[in-house]
Amino acid sequence: MFRIKNLFLLIFVILVSLFYIKNIDADVCIGSQICSNYNVSCNSVGDGFCPENYGNWNACELQSYGKCYPCDPDCGTCGGGGGCPTCNPNETIQMLTQSEADPCSNIDILVTAELSTTPDTLEILDGVDLTSPVLYTDTCDTISCSRTFSNHPVSCVGGDDECLSATSTDLKTRGIKVTKCIEINPEVTASLIGYPTTGTIVVSGNIQINTNVKSLQGVKRGSVYIYKKDPLTNEFRPVKFNTNSNNGDYCSFRCDPLTQPNCNLLGIQEIFTLPQNYDFISNFDTTKCDNKEFKIEVFGYDGRENFNRDDIGDESEFVFTIDNPNPPCIDECIIFNSKLLNTVYFKIKSWIV
Repeated sequence: MFRIKNLFLLIFVILVSLFYIKNIDADVCIGSQICSNYNVSCNSVGDGFCPENYGNWNACELQSYGKCYPCDPDCGTCGGGGGCPTCNPNETIQMLTQSEADPCSNIDILVTAELSTTPDTLEILDGVDLTSPVLYTDTCDTISCSRTFSNHPVSCVGGDDECLSATSTDLKTRGIKVTKCIEINPEVTASLIGYPTTGTIVVSGNIQINTNVKSLQGVKRGSVYIYKKDPLTNEFRPVKFNTNSNNGDYCSFRCDPLTQPNCNLLGIQEIFTLPQNYDFISNFDTTKCDNKEFKIEVFGYDGRENFNRDDIGDESEFVFTIDNPNPPCIDECIIFNSKLLNTVYFKIKSWIV
């Protein structure tokens, strides 16, 4: 009889365990973002369709000032070239680069040109006018010329607009150029108030997270997301915060951003006065989480809805570890952090004993 009772208890525990294991969230790929909802194709041969009239060109990671690349004759002029109804004249130029960039980052600039004479020299100018200072040059020996200027350092000022122009020594005499302005994302810096910014960081109790955002376009919003290192994979995974802090799922890996967007969002704040420098303060009660390594990811948005991010706990910077006395058992005690299951478990146990 004793063995039968223990067998019933063992079966119950196994079934409950399987139920929870089935519902443990796994890392998933949520897909990727493309430039528009349309299958557009820039075509150097006229077909009566201009892709520039469709889609969100500002969302493109790389763009030629909102214009087709290669040039599409159905869209009128080509990349700033001198009047191009058929897109096959001499003396045209295009420039392809990022639409937004992080402060102090490096970008690549691709320039293609149809020249009338060779050799000619492509020029990248620091500004919108043909009289702007020349930053880079490269010689072209063929009529159809393409050059990449790599690792151009953009402005370090958040919210700035860095405008570059492309021309050639010969095209400049006819006033032909193309200009592209890159929007600089806001500066975002994360820190823990009262803690150093380097080395191994150990925290306990209530802590405050500071998200400093700077932008010439004005600061609009700040948000904080929490990740915890999974000892099984040694990777940071999102943890659940969109539930009551007394819930057994709080601060657990049972957080799926695909089905529960922002499930690991600790807090978000929005302001409407658009100051150029603002500190967002978020509170984090670490006693509700287990003693593990954590990563805090912060985002800052400016008045143009451009954003940037910074990390606390990224191993390339420093490790952020919680150390509280008597910490809660969360993921390791997955079977027993449900009050209903505990009640059922103890009733069955008392019945069979």
